[in-house]
Amino acid sequence: MSDQHWSNEPNWPYYCEENVWRLCGRIENRALDAWAIIVTGKAGPVAYLKQRLAHVDDPLIFWDYHVFLLFREAKSTWQVLDRESQLQQPCPATTYFAESFPDRNFVTPATRPIF
Repeated sequence: MSDQHWSNEPNWPYYCEENVWRLCGRIENRALDAWAIIVTGKAGPVAYLKQRLAHVDDPLIFWDYHVFLLFREAKSTWQVLDRESQLQQPCPATTYFAESFPDRNFVTPATRPIF
C-alpha cells in the first residue's frame, strides 16, 4: 500500500481517529491484516516524537491519545500509516515504534505509551 494509495485522502490534523477510520474504509476490500491502534499514556497524555505538528526546537509533543493504522499484506512486514507522522508513509512498524516514542528514561512513566 504505497503513498499514492492514500495520499489523496482528506487529512484533518488533530483528528487522527477520523483519518484512520477513513483509511480503514479505503482498505476494507483488500486482503490485509489491519488494526486501528489507539495509544494513550497511563495518566492521559502520551509522549510522541516525529510528529508533523512538533516544533523544530522541541520535537517532543503530547497527544491526549493518538490513533494510527497498523497493517500488512499477505504475511508481509507490518507497516504503519500515521498521517500525523514525519516518517515515510507507510513506514515499517519497527521503524515507527523505534522513532516515534521517546526512550523510557526521558519521559515520566505517566506519559509512556499504552496500546
